[in-house]
Amino acid sequence: MEGSRLMPQLLSLQVRGLFQFIDHDIDFSSESPVTILSGPNGIGKTHILRLIKALLELDIPRVGSIPFESARAAFVNRRVILLERLEVDGRTQLRISGRGPRGADLGTMTVSLAANLEHLPPWIVRSSDGRWFDTRPTRPRLLTHSFVQRHFGVQYDRYEDTYAVPAWLADIMLDSESVFIDTKRLDTVARAERERPDHALESRPHSRIEEYIRQIQVQVSEAKTASLSATQSADESFAARVLQGARNTVQESFLKARYQKVAEQASELYRNGLSAAVVDVDFPSSRTNPTERRVLAVFLDDWENRLVPLLPVNEKLKTLRSIVIDKFIGKDLRMAASGAPTFFSTVDDSEIEVTSLSSGEQHLLALFTMLLFSTKERSLVLIDEPEISLHATWKHAFLEDISNVARIAHLQVVIATHSSGIINGRWDLVQELGAS
Repeated sequence: MEGSRLMPQLLSLQVRGLFQFIDHDIDFSSESPVTILSGPNGIGKTHILRLIKALLELDIPRVGSIPFESARAAFVNRRVILLERLEVDGRTQLRISGRGPRGADLGTMTVSLAANLEHLPPWIVRSSDGRWFDTRPTRPRLLTHSFVQRHFGVQYDRYEDTYAVPAWLADIMLDSESVFIDTKRLDTVARAERERPDHALESRPHSRIEEYIRQIQVQVSEAKTASLSATQSADESFAARVLQGARNTVQESFLKARYQKVAEQASELYRNGLSAAVVDVDFPSSRTNPTERRVLAVFLDDWENRLVPLLPVNEKLKTLRSIVIDKFIGKDLRMAASGAPTFFSTVDDSEIEVTSLSSGEQHLLALFTMLLFSTKERSLVLIDEPEISLHATWKHAFLEDISNVARIAHLQVVIATHSSGIINGRWDLVQELGAS
């Protein structure tokens, strides 16, 4: 897994004819889990993010609704997807082709898309050959597809053909996941809520935070269960393993250093609510004999095995706390035994409800809690203009924070921004987008 921390799932993306006149060539960072797309308004940063998301989710109609002529996406598995928008006999088609190593042809599929004309003014007419016309007497003219889409809300968002995703395309996109975080809220909808038609997300911003906190509790509970199982297994075989190691040679200096490391890990787990108590066993102050060292070595084996299931979630909790504690003024974050993050006033130590946090604090907490605990490993996280939801003083720390989270949670992150505060001098991570 270590190699996947920095290796991007998506290597490059070339888009041609965005809005019919813009071309983009994007190489995603291989040295960092984060790539930044920067450029002026209107250059298509948000459209690029939405194209990536639709592609990774195999949402073909959504891909077809984005105004581009062609695109080429290359993945770390040495597969390539080619997308082409075609106009054939007045019908819009999307042709999808796959390429393997050394350009091997994996397959091709073509989908016909129908235009959704629900919001189209009556004086905009499409001819049988697919061309659009403004028929008003004062402004008769031929219109481009992208002009009609952008100005009149036309979306190519329905299938004319029914189809199943072919095996070759499913293989390319195997394990591909994406999360899109829009400009208005530094947050996103949990999968379970996205599938419910009755959610009122904007009126209940804290509901998503509560959902993410439940995810923390679930992961803490699972880790504790795995730790308890390791403990029970070790207890049952302790005597036999001591006898098996009766002839082993164990150096005291190595044993003592190992003991110190495990003791520090155990103390940290206790502080984060992952352990009910610190193991109260001191390393002998006097020199140990060979038998004592052999027994202590087996004891340490068991102690380490008990901690192993707890360490990944502990690393996430540490990261969340370090991000929050530096930014939330007058508040301390502690982890309850249940695994729920709990806030306390640094003035009188009174508990603060999560829903009582400021809007900006709730957004930041929701974002990083969601990414650390609710997002599948190796997902591609797409963040559109995070500066809109960030306090001015938080912008400079955002890139470092999101990079740390990406490494710990094994995510690839693409940020679209024109904020120098977000970039914070890391121009080596920036792909500058311009009209070509």
